[in-house]
Amino acid sequence: MIVLFIRVDVKEGREGEFQDLVGQLSAASLENEPGCLQYDLCKTTVHENYVILEKYESQEALDEHRQATYFKELGGLLRDCIQNTQRHEMRVIV
Repeated sequence: MIVLFIRVDVKEGREGEFQDLVGQLSAASLENEPGCLQYDLCKTTVHENYVILEKYESQEALDEHRQATYFKELGGLLRDCIQNTQRHEMRVIV
């Protein structure tokens, strides 16, 4: 199982657009990708940063996600809203 933890700093004034785009991407991923097990947008309580949590059944499922048309289209729009990211890709051990 593959887990992505992506900390995101959103450009000022773009929070609503960012949330809407991530919501669209989450819905499309969960609906169309059997290997996508989780896709959540969270907001930290202390620093007000966003965190995207994604969980995939396998590396193949993650690769499929990255090739999806909606991922490419929405990803381009999301990049315009983002100031900075820190991305961590992990494998579940236990």
